[in-house]
Amino acid sequence: MSAEDAKQRQEAEKKREKQWARLKRNVVLVVLVILLVATIVSSLFLFRARTAARAARQALTDSFFRTIGVLKDTIPTRDEREALWELAQLDPANAAVRDKLLNRWFETPEAFMRGDIRGGQGLQAATGLNLEYHRLAITGTEELGLRIVAALEKEKDYNRLSSLSNALAALTAKMEPQDAAQLARQGAPRIATALNDTPETDSYRLSSLGNALAALAARMEPQDAAQIARQGARHIAAALVNPEVGVFSDFLSLGNALAALAVLTAEMEPQDAAQIARRGALRIAAAFKKTPAVDFYGPRDLDLDSTLAALAAKMKPKDAAEFASQIAMRIAKALENTHETDSNGLRKLDSALATLVAKMKPLAAAEIAKGLIEALVNPQEMDSKRLSSLGRTLAAFCALLPSAHCTQLLALSNLLLTPMPKKAVEGEQQPYDRKLLKAVCAQLHHEELAEVLKYPFCTGDAEQIVLKQLNSETQRDFGGDVWKFVEQANLLGIKDIADPAKRPSAQDALNDLDKI
Repeated sequence: MSAEDAKQRQEAEKKREKQWARLKRNVVLVVLVILLVATIVSSLFLFRARTAARAARQALTDSFFRTIGVLKDTIPTRDEREALWELAQLDPANAAVRDKLLNRWFETPEAFMRGDIRGGQGLQAATGLNLEYHRLAITGTEELGLRIVAALEKEKDYNRLSSLSNALAALTAKMEPQDAAQLARQGAPRIATALNDTPETDSYRLSSLGNALAALAARMEPQDAAQIARQGARHIAAALVNPEVGVFSDFLSLGNALAALAVLTAEMEPQDAAQIARRGALRIAAAFKKTPAVDFYGPRDLDLDSTLAALAAKMKPKDAAEFASQIAMRIAKALENTHETDSNGLRKLDSALATLVAKMKPLAAAEIAKGLIEALVNPQEMDSKRLSSLGRTLAAFCALLPSAHCTQLLALSNLLLTPMPKKAVEGEQQPYDRKLLKAVCAQLHHEELAEVLKYPFCTGDAEQIVLKQLNSETQRDFGGDVWKFVEQANLLGIKDIADPAKRPSAQDALNDLDKI
């Protein structure tokens, strides 16, 4: 090979190397462009997906906020009932919805009262037994409480004062005792002043402020509570004897507030307390005599028997006996009314049926229970009162079905749609629903009782009954504090304590009964 040929060959090889290098650069460039475009496209899709997810979460939060606690009914409507269950069962992936909703409920007193509806059903559904959400709620409670106390000092409108007072009283019920007492001491004097400045003829405002004052005083030290309650009790007692107060429901409202305050007057002189109670009681007795029996059914939200009992407990024996006799005679006449067809009538049927249950065999009870379960899932059964009544009846049959735990849970999830009645005074028979809930809880294991505590309707007295059964079941004392139980749940073998609620299944209950 000549030198010229070698040179040409070298030049050709260099040219090919340059071409190959250029080709590789172009390939790399194309790959980079493709990767860049893919990244941009994926980022765009991811952004759109996240935006859509945020919008969906916001829409869900708005939906819960618009539905829960808007109506002040004693029993939730169908839409609210389903919204509470949906919130309670919300997947952990939607934790932001719970956060947003809790923050929104603690923005204003009015928003808080929505979440606190019926003893806190909205807050219960949002927090469940999750300590993280509970801490968020506690922080919101403390911050809103301080804002309300500040607003009370400046507020001049009495309707707004009444609203703020009720919200503050509800907030302190959610707080630790020491924090609640401190907040109550700050707010109670302003409410007491507003109550004393209210005309005696304004029964609605007096009863509203009086009940709020009683709720705050209950969170204070006994001596401070007695002093603040005494101020309110005297003014309300004066209103009861005012001749311009003549509507029967006004007497009951004022009497209810007076009774709540009277309970907190332990530090008063007995003679002073008896005099205040006697003035109110005699006026209520006079109103009973003049009022048609049918009107007794009007103010369902007032706990009339507790009101009368609390007033009588503060009176001298002779006055109390006279008062009780007058009321008893009038109520006996009212009981002769045969036109009562509301949910109270259903309760009487439930009680009668419970008497029959004791005479039945488990197999027969199981067959009737199946019919009740079918009724519970009937698409036409939408009314919460009716569902609660069916749940109450099913719970009665559970006495003969000790192993049917799914049936028991289904019964409780519907029974609790109706708020649990207050505990009767010592020596008197406890309300039927309380005894029924206690009996069904006694059949459940602690894991199942923990699930009941997650139900959005297990609040107030119902929650306390379940906790007492957990005390017995676990041989521990949680002091009536559900969060003390939550802290010990892992030690008790409950691993899913922070998980969302599980709504009982009718099919699981039917499968339960098929095994009997």
